[in-house]
Amino acid sequence: MRAYRVSKKCDDSLDKKVESVKNYDVGDLLYVLRDIEKCPQNYDEIIIKGVVSRLYDMGIRCI
Repeated sequence: MRAYRVSKKCDDSLDKKVESVKNYDVGDLLYVLRDIEKCPQNYDEIIIKGVVSRLYDMGIRCI
């Protein structure tokens, strides 16, 4: 559900999806990142950047 809420499949606005990413904890962000790695076409670029940026802010570097 966490990954679905920020994917292109969800009907929520992009702004709402970005806000969701900002409120996710580390576990949620890593869960979404795993799904992004499996199916990157299901996510807007701004969501991918937001997830990576939030993880970086928390001290986790994505390579």
